Amino acid sequence: MVSNSRDDLPEPEKRIKDARSTLIKEFHTFCLGVLNDFSVVQKCVYSSMRNGQVEEQVNKLKMIKRQMYGRASFNLLRKRLVCKE
Repeated sequence: MVSNSRDDLPEPEKRIKDARSTLIKEFHTFCLGVLNDFSVVQKCVYSSMRNGQVEEQVNKLKMIKRQMYGRASFNLLRKRLVCKE
């Protein structure tokens, strides 16, 4: 049996529903979005998978590109990336 009582809600969902009563329109809209996708938000928070390695590689590439901006061709950039790994 499913109950709609506020006392039966998980703690984070209860807090978000309470925060919806704020007078700040943007915050109210954010809370509605989180509640609409609450199962997805929960899976992201409690998942053991992270994208840290991908972000690290992207940040390294961006740093090297910034250092070489206007100095060299794509071939030199590729050589620097291969040597870094």
